[in-house]
Amino acid sequence: MYKCSECDFELVYNTRLFYYDADLRETIDYTFCKATVDWDKKSEIKGEIIETYCSHCNKYVKVYTILKVGSYSKEAYELIKEGINNNVNKKIEELQELIENEERKKSSTSFKIKCWIHRMSVDDLGLDLKIEFLNKKLERCINTVYVIENQRNNLKKANCPNCCNEINLYLNKKMPCPKCGGELIFREADAD
Repeated sequence: MYKCSECDFELVYNTRLFYYDADLRETIDYTFCKATVDWDKKSEIKGEIIETYCSHCNKYVKVYTILKVGSYSKEAYELIKEGINNNVNKKIEELQELIENEERKKSSTSFKIKCWIHRMSVDDLGLDLKIEFLNKKLERCINTVYVIENQRNNLKKANCPNCCNEINLYLNKKMPCPKCGGELIFREADAD
């Protein structure tokens, strides 16, 4: 994980993969592990995802690199694009629903009574933090743009689909923060 020493920028590098689910008409992204080893078996369209940041338009960018297309070679790009849109819209709806439920919970009479009994302790703060976390996830989901590449040609740079400027796909400790120019610090990602 890269974090900036001066601003709120952070970017987690992990191996993310994707496959196109023709039944759901969604592009599903996942982390490869023992539990997910068979997830993409039925799909003919597969690849990897690299997440980076465009300092020109201040947006996160996810680059979907197609590694296998099977019999969908001519329409793979459009299917993945549609699948990404469907998946992102679903995530946005889910996050909005979670936020609404948590805000409803916070404004409910029983919650207020519970907090009053406990003198507005941890429950109130915990719910505020949960709502703040969900809002940050929603904002990042909305403000991420997507690129689809046809082949893995040892890409090191790509063009941002939002502003068309060239962006680095991979960060390193020697680079300045793409958001503010501060120092990037690398540390192991927190376990979820």
